[in-house]
Amino acid sequence: MIQLALSMLAATSSIVCQAEKMEAPSDSLSAAQDSIYKSLTLQEVKVTVPSKTRMNGDAMLTRIVGTAVANAGTAVDALAKVPGMMTRNGELQVIGKGTPIYYVNGRKVTDLTELQRISSHEIKDVEVISTPGARYDAQTSAVVRIRTLRKQGDGFGITLDTRDAKALSCTNNQWNSNLRVNYHHRSLDVFGGFTYDQNYLGRYATRVTQNTFYKQRSDEAGNAVGNYLPFAYRQDGTTDLSQRYNSVNLQVGADWQIAEKHSVGMKVEHYENLKGVGDFLMTNDISKCDALGNMAKNDYRLIDRLLSNTHTDTDHSRSWLANAYYLGKWGKWEIDWNVDYYQTNEGVDTYTSEVSEIENREVNSLTSTENRLIATKLVLSRPLGRGKLNFGTELAFVNRKSDYSINATSISDSRNEVEENTYAAFVEYGKMIPRWGMWSLGVRYEHVDFSYEDALASSANLSRRHDHLYPYLSWATRIGEVQGSVSYAVKTRRPNYRNLRSNIEYNNRFTLSTGNPTLANETRHEVGVNARWRFMALSLGYLYTKDGIYDWMYPYDEEGTVLVSWVNFDKPIHQLSAFVNLSPVVGIWQPNYTLGVQKQWLSFSLDDPRSATGKREVSYGKPMMICNLNNAFRLPTKNEDGKGAWQLELNSELMSACHFGNAEIKNWSWNLSCAIQKSFLRHDALTLRLVVSDIFHKTYNNVAIDLGNHILTQTHILGQERNCYDFQRLTLTARYSFNAMGKTRYKGKGAGKSFIERM
Repeated sequence: MIQLALSMLAATSSIVCQAEKMEAPSDSLSAAQDSIYKSLTLQEVKVTVPSKTRMNGDAMLTRIVGTAVANAGTAVDALAKVPGMMTRNGELQVIGKGTPIYYVNGRKVTDLTELQRISSHEIKDVEVISTPGARYDAQTSAVVRIRTLRKQGDGFGITLDTRDAKALSCTNNQWNSNLRVNYHHRSLDVFGGFTYDQNYLGRYATRVTQNTFYKQRSDEAGNAVGNYLPFAYRQDGTTDLSQRYNSVNLQVGADWQIAEKHSVGMKVEHYENLKGVGDFLMTNDISKCDALGNMAKNDYRLIDRLLSNTHTDTDHSRSWLANAYYLGKWGKWEIDWNVDYYQTNEGVDTYTSEVSEIENREVNSLTSTENRLIATKLVLSRPLGRGKLNFGTELAFVNRKSDYSINATSISDSRNEVEENTYAAFVEYGKMIPRWGMWSLGVRYEHVDFSYEDALASSANLSRRHDHLYPYLSWATRIGEVQGSVSYAVKTRRPNYRNLRSNIEYNNRFTLSTGNPTLANETRHEVGVNARWRFMALSLGYLYTKDGIYDWMYPYDEEGTVLVSWVNFDKPIHQLSAFVNLSPVVGIWQPNYTLGVQKQWLSFSLDDPRSATGKREVSYGKPMMICNLNNAFRLPTKNEDGKGAWQLELNSELMSACHFGNAEIKNWSWNLSCAIQKSFLRHDALTLRLVVSDIFHKTYNNVAIDLGNHILTQTHILGQERNCYDFQRLTLTARYSFNAMGKTRYKGKGAGKSFIERM
């Protein structure tokens, strides 16, 4: 959370990633149930309960086709209305599990903007897995698998869409256009796409206050003192960010079904940042307090005024991703094999000009980064003892090189290289036991060789090995109309490669940042309970996190400078969550309501010179309450097939003040939005959608971070990490499709998404 105050210092760059084949959901569990519609009468209002959502083992499967969700707009709009999912500050999440990984027709999604390019009309069903099994990477906390409708017959399919979003309270305009082409002939699919994105931010302002407390060892004359004397520095000011970047994404691929039970394919994606510049202006008043009593009275004396202007130019930011796969069946054996190659290059030139009453500075730094990944994954499956056995292996080889040079004499250059080789093996077995339900058991073993070398600072070099087992167990059953599941899994979270660096980087005179090569992996024990009855779903979860990875701030010197780094918490985090979802159908009204609470238990004894003992207890335990109310109204139409109808929406997202990790969100956040949509032409080929978001401009967070001897507060934090700086915006989307049900049948799974995300 500390990085929210610093993330605007660098121009935003996109990360391109890759995805896994989604297996078709098992229709044998409840094939007939999907076609049954149950009705009941409440005060003469007919409530229809379509069985559009049902438990599929430990997953929740929701049919989209034929429902109001199919007209939601994009896949992002549709997923926000799927039971088991919700949005928080504009970000899609699986309830209680955070951000998932996505699969579309067997391909792991690596560029999340792809979800904006898929129309909700094209989606057949969505499967939400809140506790993924051993076949998934141990970092995977949740999985969402999307299956689209298939085209019948041969021919071309073309989809062209454009989306323009304009912020109403600041100058933040986002525009993108996308062209997709698909050609299907007999057993061959050839597809390609082109996307252009443009983002302009004229001004985005926040207010930041930092207080750092010390115990000095000498008086102002430099004489040693017998007892430590407390003193403090305060930074109080505003930040102002402007940004502009343009990018393109190209993709091409082919899928060939060689025979009835054998298919191969290949896909190549290229991302290019055409323009990426940012200007970050910070105005700071620097004050000092020399006595504990004056701190209590808030009596500080001004010692400096700092005006810092940072210009960032991102050059040569590009990536290549290639995936090839084979999917086949030999007798009772099923084979699923994938191989990935991923490469990125980026150069960031940062120039900072500081005007101060004490000393003016001009600091220039250059960062050059290269990443390379080779990964492969093999899954073998076969029936065994009235159940199904899955086992396989996953290998990933990562190399990252980073050069950092700076003209500030107090900070050293660095030239570091990270190598990480991961060897994993997994096995899963699932079996339906009559009267006892569906049981699944699995385990994943991972061996990791990690090395960090700095050619300019050999003392920072590090080499280590990890060997871990990650077990998985689930049980799913059905009692009458109640479906339920219980699951347990051990997961991990690895630090990003950038967070493992040792060099110190210059943000401004009073803020430096670095990584921590000694960071350990975070370990998570997850227990989940899910149940569904008619249109009601319940989700309960418990999470135990050991060695939690979070950012932290330390006093760097005795002149007010702080160092931002990363740590492993020395205390575990306990978290409980409970959510209920209601999704009935009442005539033309299709509501989707999610209510829930999430609470963590976390406390520390932190250094604080203001305390007589030098320590102070800090607790992070305020619960988070969430209330999401989505309402869709599908108006009647004269067309028998229901096409061409108007759809109206009124949606609300409410989140309380709470503690999240080591940060406190101090205010309630509320996003009230409305939408209107209409389709035209034959087969609804042209769709127009208009959305007004955050009508009352209440979607922002004021954040406080108490680290004992350092306290940071920041106001009006929005979504800068998602490239959206104000949720109060007007968005117009136009989509034209010609014979577009021909979604590619590409079945490539991607083998290295979790490693790509860490780059």
